[in-house]
Amino acid sequence: MVNIPLSETVSFRAQAMKKERDGYIRNTITGNDLGSVDKFAYRAQLRWMPNDNFEANLSIDGLNATSLLFNGEPITDILGLFPRPLDRQVAFWRDPHESRDLIGSALTLEYKTASGLTLKSLTGWRNTQAHFINTTDYSPTNLVSVDYTEEYDQLSQEFQIISADTKPLTWVAGVYLYRQNSDTNRDVIFGTRFNEDFIGYLCSLGALGPVPPTCFSGASDAATAPIAAAVGFGPEGSKVFNRGTVKTESYAIFATANYNLSERLLLGLGGRYSVVDKSVNWLLDGRNSGFFGIGTTRVGGVVAPLVNDRSDTSFTPTLSLTYKVNNATSVYGRYATGFKSGGFNLDYINANELAANSGLEFDKETVATYEVGIKTLTPRFNLSAALFYSEFSDYQVNQFIVLDPTRNPPLTSIRITNAASVVTKGLEIEASYKVTPNFRLQGSLGLLDAKFDSFPGGATGGTSASGKTLPNAPEVSVTLGGQYNHQLPALNGKLVVRADVSHVSEIFQNVDNVRTGRYGAAAGTFAFGVADANTAINASLGFLPNNDRFSIFLWGRNLDDSNGVYLDFQDFFGTKVRFPGVGRTYGADLVIKF
Repeated sequence: MVNIPLSETVSFRAQAMKKERDGYIRNTITGNDLGSVDKFAYRAQLRWMPNDNFEANLSIDGLNATSLLFNGEPITDILGLFPRPLDRQVAFWRDPHESRDLIGSALTLEYKTASGLTLKSLTGWRNTQAHFINTTDYSPTNLVSVDYTEEYDQLSQEFQIISADTKPLTWVAGVYLYRQNSDTNRDVIFGTRFNEDFIGYLCSLGALGPVPPTCFSGASDAATAPIAAAVGFGPEGSKVFNRGTVKTESYAIFATANYNLSERLLLGLGGRYSVVDKSVNWLLDGRNSGFFGIGTTRVGGVVAPLVNDRSDTSFTPTLSLTYKVNNATSVYGRYATGFKSGGFNLDYINANELAANSGLEFDKETVATYEVGIKTLTPRFNLSAALFYSEFSDYQVNQFIVLDPTRNPPLTSIRITNAASVVTKGLEIEASYKVTPNFRLQGSLGLLDAKFDSFPGGATGGTSASGKTLPNAPEVSVTLGGQYNHQLPALNGKLVVRADVSHVSEIFQNVDNVRTGRYGAAAGTFAFGVADANTAINASLGFLPNNDRFSIFLWGRNLDDSNGVYLDFQDFFGTKVRFPGVGRTYGADLVIKF
């Protein structure tokens, strides 16, 4: 990073970052390590301050990134019928790959009037392009792959009027405009060995009923291709795809105000009225999907893109009261509301689901939150604690759902649905204590109870998910850390030693809240669908000179080499897939200031 004054009124700052990291899961077919990172990011800023009343800031930033993705290690065969050992390596016929190119700019103009009002304009633009290739078959031979390209173009504009900072009343009012175009092309491609190794495998298992004895795993294309066509699959090289455009326009007006009822009591009021309009032009073509039954959009019985639009409006008020007990401590109560706009299900929707929801729509989500808390800030002790209770209506759930678990392969669909209601409640505490001038302790505690209060039909096979715990919502999260600074007069600097430990309780990873999976053709069950409680230890050792010209740190993360599971899921063909945690990592950081 460099920060350069160009004149008395103009300054320039530029930042650049290059990051490379090796992967940590070996693909034995290609010999490469998955999970690698290679990215370059940059940002340039220009500030102009011709006088005390006006300031302009222009920035441009970007990111170019490529990576060999680690999309999970299969713990079963492709159909989820037989076990596979978890050995932190995979055998994929190609490396999953992702590339991203982002560029954006922002312009902020701020003018303070003679009366003390501040007028502010915030303009933003961003373009994102991404390309994603994955071997969704988890196979050493080319059965099925997915190829996604996506582009997002966003433009936003906000105008604010800010009152003078005078008591008893301060306020902010404004308008917000947002526009986004999203273009996506998603192809599922039947590979060069789809008939021989997938259809043949199904034949050998008897999953396709009586078939010629020439159809078996690894049989020729001539023997397996007719069977594939008979059950509705397109030829090798054909696609199941969805593609199209979603346009979003959002408008909002908002205002917030704080009023001192007394020297100690502060009232806060706010509100935002939002309108979100979305339109879609989308083609889903599942005619080659065989017995998986992916839907196809049609108009008048003819295959054609779905054209639809929807609009959501919402008023979201807030109310707060803050009481200053003394100069160090305050308590507060807060009521806040929010919403997330609805949209369209534009992934691989099952044909029956498409027929039941021909518009592909899901509804907006709303939430009301009640919170009380306390904050204390002293030179030695800091505390922030809050109790909260939130009620969500039409909570949006993104699911890879198994529609018919009795089938092999299972009937699945990718969709966003609305749970009727969700309730979350809990406690959050953060604290730090300066034990001595050179030693400080820090810690946090999170207790969370998050459940689907009502979600009929939300679980596997259309069963009810009411009463289930939300996915990825741990009941307990704890961190505890300490930092010790030791002066080294001989080196004109100080030694910094830091260590921390974090603990997260078990986490359900799907709406079903399952703890075990069952092999379809083998006896017994296995742990699946829940990430066990996990504890990680991190530490660092560093040196900082008193002139602050540089710093050097040696660090280690997950020092106990805990390899807990952080995600289990079942993919489209029934494959059970696991993401093991990243093991022990260590390194060194050197920062130089000039």
